[in-house]
Amino acid sequence: MLLTAAVVGLVLTASACGGGKKPAETTNGSSATVEWASGVCSAFTEWKTALHNLTLHVGISGAPLRQAGRQAQNATEKLAQSLENLGAPGTNGGEQAKQSLAALESSLSQSISTIESAMPRHPSAAEAATALTTVRRELTLMAQDLTKAVYQVKNADPSGELGRAFHQASSCAPYV
Repeated sequence: MLLTAAVVGLVLTASACGGGKKPAETTNGSSATVEWASGVCSAFTEWKTALHNLTLHVGISGAPLRQAGRQAQNATEKLAQSLENLGAPGTNGGEQAKQSLAALESSLSQSISTIESAMPRHPSAAEAATALTTVRRELTLMAQDLTKAVYQVKNADPSGELGRAFHQASSCAPYV
């Protein structure tokens, strides 16, 4: 139940942003910057969907909660790999945007690990209350880290190219 509350809270509070590469025409006519932003937004959407789906299948006993924690960890690792595969956008500030996403990946992974380790196998009422406090704290940190990353990526490029690409990528509509 604690992880369910955690995941629901994260899905409801999470926001993310994308960035971009140097404008270059791709095969479908959109710029490489928009393609990069679309990749970032798609990765965040897949991650949020995976976490949301956990809330539909989590039971109350300790074993399913621990399994959900592992699934959340796997989803976060997949997010990190997807963002890493995108590399840095080819814009001024592209390396800064990549570093912001890497810092976000690291902080999300740490928060998921903290949440997972806070889940007792067979919680008493007191243990459940303590775990809930930990979950709430980590959710707050995750939401703050996501907000910070959004701001940093959108503002990494002084020319505003990353921000414009984010607004142009259709997969980024939920994040603008």
